This record gives sequence, C-alpha cells and structure tokens, in this order.
Amino acid sequence: MSKRLRAFFGLPTPEAARPALMEAIARMQEAPRGSRLSARWQPAHKLHTTLKFLGWVDPERLPELWAMGVACARGVPAIRAELGAANAFGRPRRARVVVADVSDPTGSLTRLAEELESGAAALGFEREERAFRPHVTLARLKTPGNVTAWLEAAAMEPVPVLFDELCLYRSDLSSEGGVYTVLECLRLGAQRGADGADG
Repeated sequence: MSKRLRAFFGLPTPEAARPALMEAIARMQEAPRGSRLSARWQPAHKLHTTLKFLGWVDPERLPELWAMGVACARGVPAIRAELGAANAFGRPRRARVVVADVSDPTGSLTRLAEELESGAAALGFEREERAFRPHVTLARLKTPGNVTAWLEAAAMEPVPVLFDELCLYRSDLSSEGGVYTVLECLRLGAQRGADGADG
C-alpha cells in the first residue's frame, strides 16, 4: 500500500479577491504592538476556504473521494459570498490562527460543506464535530498570542468573492508550513465526470 497523505476539499480564493487579503496581511505585519508575535503568514497562492478536512488518506481511495466530491458539487453554481473582517480562532487575546471571515448569505457554502461531510462519512471518514465556519486562514501563530492589534490594523472592508472551483488538495507538512497541491479541480456549474473531464 502506498504511503498515506493528508487531504482536504476546499475552494481556492479567486485571484481578484487576493489583493485585499494580502493588503490586510501587510497592515497586520506592520502593526507595532504585534511585532513580538511569531506567526507564519499565508502567501497569496495558499489562500483558500476549507470545506472538509479528510485527514490521512490512502492514495488508492482518492478516486472514490473525488467521485464523491463531483457528485456533491454537480449542478452547484459558482458561489457568491463576501470576505469580511479579520478575526481569530480562539480568543483574540490568546489566538492560534488569524482568519478572514467569509459570509455565506445564500447558505450555499454551508450546504456544499454539509454534502461533503455526509459523503465523506459514508465512505468511513470521521465527521467534524465543530460547526462549519467559512473562513480564509491568514496566519498561524507558533504559540498563542494577543492579536487584538493585528485585527484592528487589518481594517478589512467587505470584499465580494465568487468561488467557482472545488478542489481536492494534498497537504504536506514542512518546516515552512503546509504545502498544498491541487490533486483534482472542478469548475462549479460545469457538468464533469469523476475524472475531471467534461461530460
């Protein structure tokens, strides 16, 4: 059996929405009161919204996982949402992760996440106990810290975003943080087969 890998389903942040997030990151990095915190900031190409983290997966199971993802996304149009304020996981005064909240006014993000959650559970993957909270990770702190000044400095205005791709990612751990590789990708609204070909 091949070596297992970590995988997840996610929506890449469209290029048009990335500059606003990178500008917010730059403002947080310049915030003087937060300069002593040690964080790993996300580069533009890593920005995404996770819908379902699968954990460790045998490579032989990737085709059935992708077939399930395609079935869940079939007929789902591109999802209109909005990038909102910078926020933290954990209390802002003792945060581990800094994120940009993603609004879900139509509920489409949540419905797709729930479909993937149910589909993965049917294939034997553990259900996520926490409620789905759509977000884009901006930074991970090496140790919990007070990011109040960062959140104030981010000064993010709402940014409309159109999620138009569902991807199955591989996540490899490294000293520089997660390395994400797109294994499969489906354009939302398109009718495609499980192998990613037009159908």
